Amino acid sequence: MQVRIYAVRTEYGWHSGITVDWRVDVRYWLAGEGSLSRGSKLVVLHQQLPIQVGIAVLEHFMPSEAMERWGEQGWIRYFADILTPCVEKLEEEAKRMLMQEHLAVAIIEAPYSEPTSKLFVMEKQKPMYRVAEQSVAYATTQWDADSSGLPSSFLGEGVSQAEVWSALHADAYRIAYGIRGRLLLEEELIQLLRDAGAEHLITSRNSLIQWGWLQGWLELRAGMSFTRLDDGGKLPTASRISPLKLVMRSLYKASVTICCGRCGSSEGLSSSSCSTCHSVQCWTCTQCLNVGRCRSCAILIAGKLYRGDDSAAALISNREEQLEKWGLAPAQLEASRQALDYIDGVRAKNQVARLSEMNTSGRRNTVQRTRGNLRKGAFLLWAVTGAGKTEMIFPLVEDTLLHGGRVLIATPRRDVVLELKPRIEKAFPAQKVVTLYGGSPERWRDGDITIATTHQLIRFEEAFELAIIDELDAFPYHNDPMLQRTAERACTPGGVFVYLSATPPEAMQQNVRRGKLSHARVPVRFHRHPLPIPMRITMPSVAQCLSAHGLPALLLARMNHSVRRGAQLFVFLSRIRQVDPLVRLLRERIPGVHIDGTSAADESRGDKVIQFRERNIRVLVTTTILERGVTVPMSDVFILDADDRLFDAASLVQMAGRAGRSKDDPAGLVVFGSPQWNRSQRSAVRQIRDMNRIAARKGYLLSGADRRQRIG
Repeated sequence: MQVRIYAVRTEYGWHSGITVDWRVDVRYWLAGEGSLSRGSKLVVLHQQLPIQVGIAVLEHFMPSEAMERWGEQGWIRYFADILTPCVEKLEEEAKRMLMQEHLAVAIIEAPYSEPTSKLFVMEKQKPMYRVAEQSVAYATTQWDADSSGLPSSFLGEGVSQAEVWSALHADAYRIAYGIRGRLLLEEELIQLLRDAGAEHLITSRNSLIQWGWLQGWLELRAGMSFTRLDDGGKLPTASRISPLKLVMRSLYKASVTICCGRCGSSEGLSSSSCSTCHSVQCWTCTQCLNVGRCRSCAILIAGKLYRGDDSAAALISNREEQLEKWGLAPAQLEASRQALDYIDGVRAKNQVARLSEMNTSGRRNTVQRTRGNLRKGAFLLWAVTGAGKTEMIFPLVEDTLLHGGRVLIATPRRDVVLELKPRIEKAFPAQKVVTLYGGSPERWRDGDITIATTHQLIRFEEAFELAIIDELDAFPYHNDPMLQRTAERACTPGGVFVYLSATPPEAMQQNVRRGKLSHARVPVRFHRHPLPIPMRITMPSVAQCLSAHGLPALLLARMNHSVRRGAQLFVFLSRIRQVDPLVRLLRERIPGVHIDGTSAADESRGDKVIQFRERNIRVLVTTTILERGVTVPMSDVFILDADDRLFDAASLVQMAGRAGRSKDDPAGLVVFGSPQWNRSQRSAVRQIRDMNRIAARKGYLLSGADRRQRIG
């Protein structure tokens, strides 16, 4: 996108601006009578610039007392000086057209102002540029001399200027409200407007975007930005600096890097010549290419329309009544209570930060400064597999909604998003629930509760007061810095992250042990029976079994016992290529039983999982693709090659967690089959035993008699 830059004189001095429709800026700054006007003079550079160049110039603007005396030539020299280092990467012809001899400026003064520069009068022996409250005189044929300073689509017969500007204000607010908390490319904004039935605003979008920017409702950014590296060579969460200043200080090679303004990635960037911005080095991000092309010259529009202070939120009923209505088990209830207490603490601390800024003048700056002082909270719900994590978050969701906030529930997989929607809608029938995933028809919809795959968070910024990240240790969220950055950005300043996991990453576990991360453990499932402890079977590797066309007698005996007792059998392997051969071998060794296999390479995986749930398939040979998110009543689990390097402790715990989830069959059977007993297996067993010990110590487990009675 092309932009213009300008300087404006206000009662506080000279300031810089960037615009996609400069006529709107004229109206904003200069329309008014006497002191009612926000500014007294506007100096606009005629030449349009690629947005990345415009922002570089904008950030380098340095006010000077001499500007009061400058006429056209003074301003042209100034703009030429600050443009020179910013256009080095442009094509020669584009660079030449931005040299001093080709530059032109429009100097526009408010109608009540008097000439401030005799030099200007000497330079230009023609009427000064002036703006009246209802009309603007432009100096070049490019701009209509009779223009009102408004987009033509806003003008209608018999409509007054005041009415038109009022309509523009309302429509700009509508756009800002519609994209609040979002970070969109221009083409995505167009799609959102179409989806919202506001196609008539598309042709006037530049005017509306500019009015929103001037009001502080929107932010305009380039598709790429420059970030200073920390001492370890890593990207900090926030340290944006002017590209021009970096050039001037020769810091590019030493301590800064270019990164995608949307996903924050500094890797996977490619550059090429660009016919749009005429740059010989226009960067494109390949890391987030699957959700749209983000380039150096692309404009990113961030919705910054914030709600007011939540201190006037609706009264919340008694906390215990609020919790008890959800019918949670004791361990679930205690975890939800701890999470709510933590959220209350974060909310109280941030309320103090808001109050400390109440007497600061300048509403727009105050809002931004206050939000900069607000702290995001983080809380871990460390709950065993099958503990009922979804039910535990219901009180947290309700609490946020009662405080006027919006809620995000993010999960790595689309199938979980679709599974969660009816459960959330049933729990919160009065709230609008939106689901976002690749190809979602609700992609541009706005909801009170948003359930999304983690990839969809790339289009959000400071949108949610409560961000719940489910299965944070799962692919693709785990070990993907891009997804973690976009999730961090999606939460509002002063908001709270609640992480859900049965197997938190080791770094997070260390923070828990060191007291750096608030948390609650849920060491028992909702049925209050202990977790099944894996048993070990020493056996040859799967490859050896397939080569010998045989399976150990003990393994077959355990499998046959599970089949006879009516259990469904998960058989986990580490290699996709071994699934079909093992299915054939098991069919020979366990005749009369429907055995099948599936993996990430199987297009019929969904249908087979359904058949497995419905007991049409009794033994399902699979890979880690089903290690989580699939609950099948009365299941036993066999993990073969459990010593394989692809199976870490977290993966083993998750696979073992498929067993014993049903209250009708809480014991289940878990088998680790492998030639060796390695660290991952020992760690997995230790974690399971530890959770059982904690559950027993806290009194969460049913007594032996109660357990036998329930099973019986």
